[in-house]
Amino acid sequence: MINGYHEKDGWEMSGLDWNTGKVVHRAIFGSSNRGNGGYAQPQLLPNGYLLCNSIGGPIRVRNQ
Repeated sequence: MINGYHEKDGWEMSGLDWNTGKVVHRAIFGSSNRGNGGYAQPQLLPNGYLLCNSIGGPIRVRNQ
């Protein structure tokens, strides 16, 4: 997972297929600074949720 900013959608977490380099998942947080990972490392929790620490505090992304 990588955290980045795109002008169209704002902040997002992107999941990559390490074999192909293609994006296989996107969690879009929008243009608010809450989606800025602030150089924090995301964590995959045992229940499949993704925990992203951000400038605005932690964000939990539900597994769909």
